[in-house]
Amino acid sequence: LMSADIDARTLHTARSVAITTCVTLFSTVFFVLFIVRRWITRHLETMADYAQTLDLNNLDKPLALTRADTSQPDELGLVVNAINKMRLSIKNDLNKRNHLYQELSVYRNQLERLVTERTIDLEYKSQQLELKSNELIEQNNELDAYAHTVAHDLKQPISTLLGASSLLSNEELHLSAEKNRALVDSIQRSAHKMRSIIDSLLLLSSIRKCEHIALTVVDTQQTAYESCNRLQQLIDQHNAKILMGADWPKAQGHEQWIEEIWVNYLSNALKYGGTNPTIELGAEVLDTGMVKCWVKDSGPGLNEEQQHEIFDKFVRFDPTAADGHGLGLSIVKRITQRLGGQVGYQPAAGGGSIFWFSLKNINNKSIDNKNSDLNSPAKNV
Repeated sequence: LMSADIDARTLHTARSVAITTCVTLFSTVFFVLFIVRRWITRHLETMADYAQTLDLNNLDKPLALTRADTSQPDELGLVVNAINKMRLSIKNDLNKRNHLYQELSVYRNQLERLVTERTIDLEYKSQQLELKSNELIEQNNELDAYAHTVAHDLKQPISTLLGASSLLSNEELHLSAEKNRALVDSIQRSAHKMRSIIDSLLLLSSIRKCEHIALTVVDTQQTAYESCNRLQQLIDQHNAKILMGADWPKAQGHEQWIEEIWVNYLSNALKYGGTNPTIELGAEVLDTGMVKCWVKDSGPGLNEEQQHEIFDKFVRFDPTAADGHGLGLSIVKRITQRLGGQVGYQPAAGGGSIFWFSLKNINNKSIDNKNSDLNSPAKNV
């Protein structure tokens, strides 16, 4: 009986001890879990949530744990400080990158602007170089033509001078007074022709060198009269009749140069206008605002080929009919272009030729003279 009672009590005591131990153990575990939750796990979740939500838009927000301040940093504090230092480092790197990107953007804009400016400058210089190249080519062609023309036309008067002077200096020849006078006259004619060629070349040179031309008001009628006075001997020689138009508008230009144009046109009309030529000089204002001056003769006129090349090449209408040197119309074209005008040729109604040049009008106004008749009656000089 006692053994059974002891076994029963021992079993009861063991159960009680087991229950008490289990209760105490579970209570301790729950307390430890609470402490871990309170002091560690909660902060780890906070750090995990912060790490998950951390991006480039909220780098200014630091990581902070909701707990009492501790005098000595623990492991959680070290982790928080490491995360905040990493955040600040990323923020500084981003700021530097943004600053570098802004500088790069500024440099890129400056580079694009410089490239654009240099491109425009290179295009402008390329155009200027092309213009200069074309101008040099044109000048070289002109110089070649000048050299050919001058060499060809100076050869004959020089040969005449040499021949006449050789005859005059030959003491063995006993020439009569008439032959001596004829030789002297041929020397003078050759000298005059050479001087005319040289004057023409000097005029062309002065036109080339003159960069800035001061335009003044020019009386076109007065310059026409002056050209007639200069060629009075040639007019008398050809027994020519000069008719002047009624209306003479004023124009802008250079008086001496415009007079040279009249002289060249008028001398050609006298040489190639036929026997006892009748030559008309006139001017009018076109509806474009330009002043058109013209010289009309009654000669045979020019064919189509001559019309196309007469102002571009140094040619003469009829080399066997006159002693010109072929530079006149080239001078006319260059002078007129430098004065802002144009030159041209047109057949005259009923036969003959009309050579014209245009100048700027002093009023620069359009006047309806488009249908004006260049063959209208003109008064005698």
